Amino acid sequence: MQMIRSWFVVAGVGLLVACGGGGGDAGAPPSVPVATATVAVTVADTLGRFVDAATVTVASTGATATTSATGKATLQVPVSSEQVLVLAKSGFAEQVRLLTLAAGATQGSLTALMVSREPAQAIASIEAGGSAIDVENASLFNVTLAKSTGGAIKFLNPDAGSRIVNSIFSDNSGGNCVGVSAGTIKGGNLQFGAKDCPDVQVADPILDRFYAPDLGSLAARSGDVSACRSPPIDGWDIIRQSRRDGPTCSSGAFEKQPVQAAINAATRKDDAKATQTCPNGMVIAKATPCPGTLRSCSDGSIVPEGGACPQPAPHRCSTGVVLGGSETCPPIPCMHGGTRPDDGVCPDFRCPEGQVIQDKASCPARQCRLGVTVPNGQACPMLPCPDGRLHPGDQECPRKKCINTPSVSVFVGEDCPLHKCPDGSLLKDGVMCDFIK
Repeated sequence: MQMIRSWFVVAGVGLLVACGGGGGDAGAPPSVPVATATVAVTVADTLGRFVDAATVTVASTGATATTSATGKATLQVPVSSEQVLVLAKSGFAEQVRLLTLAAGATQGSLTALMVSREPAQAIASIEAGGSAIDVENASLFNVTLAKSTGGAIKFLNPDAGSRIVNSIFSDNSGGNCVGVSAGTIKGGNLQFGAKDCPDVQVADPILDRFYAPDLGSLAARSGDVSACRSPPIDGWDIIRQSRRDGPTCSSGAFEKQPVQAAINAATRKDDAKATQTCPNGMVIAKATPCPGTLRSCSDGSIVPEGGACPQPAPHRCSTGVVLGGSETCPPIPCMHGGTRPDDGVCPDFRCPEGQVIQDKASCPARQCRLGVTVPNGQACPMLPCPDGRLHPGDQECPRKKCINTPSVSVFVGEDCPLHKCPDGSLLKDGVMCDFIK
């Protein structure tokens, strides 16, 4: 298990993967041919650097590939079912990713984040699919994970000694905590947006542009003091600001705003209070004289003649793209076709066999006899029966009634149970008992 202390990740774009492969052996029942897809994998670490020489393995086939100097690898993956990819490199926690597969796909992509087994205090800004921290288990101390378009953390084995202490999970559109048990959660944590971290207080942490607690932030006094001053934090934050001053300490990577940022924030708040209302109703700074001639702007605001009308503030789309205030975010493609508005959701999808699923989910595979599965809506293949003949895979093999035990039926090609004669002998079905004279 690794320990992660005083760092935070802002994750970026989402994930859509499509893959495939196939196989079988001559002695087994006939299997359905499985298509393959070419999957491009990109691997980065928590400092935003590409990870080279990492091994990517497809668990179901054993196929492997090694990442290049730019963190990229390409390999063939089966599309027949949900696939598992394992990423490994010395010095990093092993990464396991479950891929949602799209039937009929020929190519796909995956962006993965690998966590160092000995992470220093650092700030990372990563664009990654899935979860920013996606590992078997880990202990997190004073971590801030905010404004990710993926998830924050995902544990595959959370009960293996994991602890989450003094951490902030805020506005992560893919969820804050996946696979995190209540026993993992310790003191001093906050969550906002998604409410999926068990037993964690819900409150807006009010973070500034550095992701430090801004004026009025609850995070500035919600940390567990003992944890702040004990290893691995040892009384310091991410930029070596002391956590030993005063009776409280902060949750997250920063104990307080960097000094100049805090001064600027306080000045802005003071300036906002130093206002006056002019005779025409305008509210302006006290140091500014009330204007004489005014004009109206298209947004309804009033400015001095010759002055500039206010421009809408830039805004960030859910994909991470920043647009001007008057620009509209482009629609987002849905997994099963069509698009959705940037602030909307994709419609549910009806599978070929009639099941209704959410857009991010895959249609369940169809179950045939002998453990064979095929994509939703596809017919089962002809599979062998006990009599050696092929029969539709979604139908039961033909049965026959036993002669001496009519209440019993068996598959054609199988033997009926022995029947007992009055003299105690056991005979095959259809063989008559000898009459006792």
